[in-house]
Amino acid sequence: MFTIHRIKPVAYMALFFFIGGCASQKTGAPITTQVTMQHHEQQQISLEDIFEDPNFIGDLPVGVQLSPDGAFVSFLRDDGLGQNQKALWVKALGQTSQPQRLLTATDLIGEQQAALSEEERMRRERQRIAYGGIVEYQWCSTPSGYAVLLPFDGQLFYVQFEQDSKGHYQINSQQLTDSKDAKIDPKCSPDGQHVAYVSGGNLYTVHIASRQIQAVTEDANDVKKYGIAEFVAQEEMGRYTGFWWSPDAKHLLFTEVDERRVDVKTRSKIYADRTETYAQRYPAAGEENAKVKLHIYNLDGTKRGPSGLILGEQYLARAGWADKNHIFFQAQSRDQKRLKLVLFNIKNKIMKEVKRFDDDAWVGLNNDLYFLPSQNVSEEGEASTQRIHPFIWTEENRSIGPTRHIIYQYGEQVYRSPLHIHVHHIVAFDRENLTVYAITVDDHAKSRGLHAFRISTTGEWTVKTLINNHAWIDAVANASASQFIVTESDVQKPSHTRIINHEGQEQYQFPKKQARWDTLKPLVIHDIDLKADDGTHLNGRLIEPQNREPGVTYPVMTYVYGGPHAQLVTNQWTRRLPFFYYMAERGYGIFIMDNRGSGGREHAFTRSIKNRFGDIEVRDQSVGQAYLKQVDWVNTTRVGVFGWSYGGYLTSLLMMQENTSFAAGVAVAPVTDWTLYDTHYTERYIGTPQKNEAIYTNASVLTYAHQLNKPFYLIHGMADDNVLFENSLMLAQKLQELGTVFSFMAYPGRAHGLAGTNTQKHVYRSIADFFDQHLRDTK
Repeated sequence: MFTIHRIKPVAYMALFFFIGGCASQKTGAPITTQVTMQHHEQQQISLEDIFEDPNFIGDLPVGVQLSPDGAFVSFLRDDGLGQNQKALWVKALGQTSQPQRLLTATDLIGEQQAALSEEERMRRERQRIAYGGIVEYQWCSTPSGYAVLLPFDGQLFYVQFEQDSKGHYQINSQQLTDSKDAKIDPKCSPDGQHVAYVSGGNLYTVHIASRQIQAVTEDANDVKKYGIAEFVAQEEMGRYTGFWWSPDAKHLLFTEVDERRVDVKTRSKIYADRTETYAQRYPAAGEENAKVKLHIYNLDGTKRGPSGLILGEQYLARAGWADKNHIFFQAQSRDQKRLKLVLFNIKNKIMKEVKRFDDDAWVGLNNDLYFLPSQNVSEEGEASTQRIHPFIWTEENRSIGPTRHIIYQYGEQVYRSPLHIHVHHIVAFDRENLTVYAITVDDHAKSRGLHAFRISTTGEWTVKTLINNHAWIDAVANASASQFIVTESDVQKPSHTRIINHEGQEQYQFPKKQARWDTLKPLVIHDIDLKADDGTHLNGRLIEPQNREPGVTYPVMTYVYGGPHAQLVTNQWTRRLPFFYYMAERGYGIFIMDNRGSGGREHAFTRSIKNRFGDIEVRDQSVGQAYLKQVDWVNTTRVGVFGWSYGGYLTSLLMMQENTSFAAGVAVAPVTDWTLYDTHYTERYIGTPQKNEAIYTNASVLTYAHQLNKPFYLIHGMADDNVLFENSLMLAQKLQELGTVFSFMAYPGRAHGLAGTNTQKHVYRSIADFFDQHLRDTK
């Protein structure tokens, strides 16, 4: 059942799109005229425009950072040589000079082609880095001038520069290493004297001035590695590192990862002329995980200790330094219903659990943890008894609104930020002024803003709006939280980036050339309120076909994700929007909806998917299909569905379950059997297959394969290390055994994102052609 409360255009487009009409209730006899190909032969954009033209949405900077003192902003932008190769650019803030290109890959290694190890290639895949050239860097503290650290082509480069009186840069580049082994996750020490990095599974430091290299560990092998995050930490926990410098630069906290009991999965990269095989330690649901220990290394080399904090069956979710004498770590139970925050004193070896989080479904992870300097507290008149560490964190709202609120905890005292202001995550914490800067969301979590929360020592909060909640905001801050890099977009406008100070005043806005997108006729978009069968509010969105004609019905492409954490209906620019525009010009409507279990909403909404994979998402998506039947221009016999990853899984189910009415479907990189997916993600939602066999069976696409009787297109990368290619092979084999005809496209050598300009063009052209064949009237 469903109830439509309203159908509204996006607010700022209401008058502009009035002539185009709004989705409306069907009245009278059904309309039978269908859109024909002739109506849309003259498209304004092509897939070549979208994927080949670097100015289609503008030359957007990535990797934007501020120098430690805030004098410079740096970023990665195309080097001007083509092939999506990035160079490092800098801009002096407070000066009228234009950004200048500081370094290119050619400056570092000449014209030779950079080589990537398989480990680094997959690490970039998990971080969704799809470009080449200089892809990462960091500012380093230095006694004079400015310095950045760049890993490239298996080496580490330390680049110092100064700006002369004419605004020109004097550059001194130093190569710190010379072995060809990949240097993973390099980090400058806080005092700017050393760099730590992982190579060959061992952890090293190099002294910048002397280039002297010190091995922190030396016994890494195929099953034991140091200082690097294991697979599930990178893929599912958002933890991409395995070592941390102490604030005084005298110690390194690092992980030891033992994978000897993790099952090996063979991953093949099948190319046209060769096959490369990789053995990957991949812990599937119900199987053994890696064992993780924490070690502390003294930089003076006198000792390495303690011998290792053993986490047992728990996950190491987060770790770091509370101050120079205390490390912290977050240990998450295997079932993820418990998360412990622990402090460890490196001098007296005392360990203390300072906070415990429990949830009957699961405890979500985040990076919202900031420690204040420890304080001496007295008990019963004694001069000195113990030290406590005040800290800032966030907690999910259990009863009202979406997302979280901020907590300031001082000993047993807990102070909560105003509950009517909904926090998504903390951006920065100004310890000196007790001010928290956080991204906030509106009531339905579709837009974001930036607020400053100042707390007094008596627990009183003062809240200031820096950017309102009318668009979609992301922000990062410098170390002192005095400046912020703000990225802002909306559903019609690609991201633009600017620098503001802690008062919200703009300091610099990145210039943007007019892009091809800016010249196109805007999409006609309607935001829709729907209700699930239990009355839960659902966010929906309908995009009209471009140049829609009265009295004509059109096919619709439903785009789905539907899984935990992700959110589709937001006032945000997304990378799929150009393809939506392309399809709208071809005469398609596009419909999207966030079912229960999706991210960005209140606790009950996100937790409703617990033990219900393949159930609640299908039920809610049927609400969206019922709504489309009420829209007078929708041809309800020609509604297709397309999704990627979890969306590919949901697409497969929507094509195979009996109570759905989709005419055709495209599933990219779907999970087809959850026993094949990793431990941390899968077990969070549906437990282990040993304990919940029936849930796994009911959630499996293979269970419903015999019901497929409509056009279905299966797509997968043959080198996918996230959703293993085996998922699609199992479904393909099942459908073949059943005698079911379907379409199948495998991409040799490609991973989960099917990256690469030519690959992306091919993927989306084949999807468009498939829907043209099965949904659009071509008479």
